[in-house]
Amino acid sequence: MKLRIITQPIVEPITLAEAKAHCRIDFIEDDELISGLISAARNYVEERTRRTLPLTTWELALDEVKGDIEIPRPPLVSINSITFEDSSGVVVTIPTADYVVDDISEPAIVRHKKNWGKGWGFNNGAVINAIRVNFTAGYTLIPKTLKQAILMLIAHYYENREPTAEGRNSGQIPHAVDALISLSRVYRQV
Repeated sequence: MKLRIITQPIVEPITLAEAKAHCRIDFIEDDELISGLISAARNYVEERTRRTLPLTTWELALDEVKGDIEIPRPPLVSINSITFEDSSGVVVTIPTADYVVDDISEPAIVRHKKNWGKGWGFNNGAVINAIRVNFTAGYTLIPKTLKQAILMLIAHYYENREPTAEGRNSGQIPHAVDALISLSRVYRQV
């Protein structure tokens, strides 16, 4: 399974004004730094939770599929397309009528209707990245616990922005941030 971002998020989940208010910063000299910290904090929270926060378009590439396709990085907003490349290089778009999407499960599941329980029936692993799923994931309204974790992380990064910060545990992520993040972590389905 390979995963890559096709379209980056347009907006961050935290505005510069929100971050500055949380950190009690009332000057503009560090605005560029704080903007970078917002992105870094969002990335950290996304990686730790295995979620997508702002709306993002992804491509999932698979060599073969033997059952359902698990769509990572919830919450799933939409499946934009599923394509398959055969061994002669012909790319076919799978009609949406041929599959169902369980977008309530996290991670979401895509199941082929015609080969129910038998997989997708058109892949043998002969072509690398033969199956490609283009999908959009993310929140239109990000959960408050994750926004709070991002704000706390921004403040932590801002206070400990030097390469070698002084003090005990100054470089470690605060326990409260990890506790908030753990509430939303996605685990693989069994």
